[in-house]
Amino acid sequence: MPPMKQQVIEMIQTLPDESTVDDIMAELYFRAKVDNGLKELDEGKAISHEAVKGSLASNLILDFEAIRRLQRGSWPGQEPSSS
Repeated sequence: MPPMKQQVIEMIQTLPDESTVDDIMAELYFRAKVDNGLKELDEGKAISHEAVKGSLASNLILDFEAIRRLQRGSWPGQEPSSS
């Protein structure tokens, strides 16, 4: 694998000539995140799809419950609404 500097130069050369500095930085950021994710996968640091779905579901349920409490005026430390 070529050195990082060479990889970045090659990546920039693949972008359209009209690319702005922001476009280049966005592409660098994206590729860095992808590379980091692939490295974590190689190191066994991946989170299973099922674990992510379970975490998202429980967070959504908690968020919906918090919204319902706010709508009822029953948030801890808050006086119940008279409506």
